[in-house]
Amino acid sequence: MSAFADRLKSFEERVLANRDEIRCPVHLSLGAEALFEEIHRLVAPGDWLFSNHRSHGAYFARGGSEGSLWDEIRLLPTGINQGLSGSQSICDPERHFYASAIVGGSIGIAAGAALAERLKDSGNIAIAHFGDAAT
Repeated sequence: MSAFADRLKSFEERVLANRDEIRCPVHLSLGAEALFEEIHRLVAPGDWLFSNHRSHGAYFARGGSEGSLWDEIRLLPTGINQGLSGSQSICDPERHFYASAIVGGSIGIAAGAALAERLKDSGNIAIAHFGDAAT
């Protein structure tokens, strides 16, 4: 396993081991480390990544901080969204990252972001990460 995959798996296992500290619904992405590793390897800084409720790996793929995510899922003000979004709806505009708990919600938003980037002729792309239920 790579350093990225190890980091993600370690974080997810930490969440499992410390469930009593979690203050929001959490959906893990254990077993999908390779997917997020490839996203991490392929996306450029200006690209957009839209994810679903299993977004920890996607957040890390965009360079997100373990500490800020850990605080977010404990609903602390030091979390990435000041403890307001929990695990399912993380967003980090500076990293062009957004997640939504709405099944399939990432698809239309990513299409809009892709169109905007095309109209700007930026060369940036938008990726929609969604699960099999959205398919």
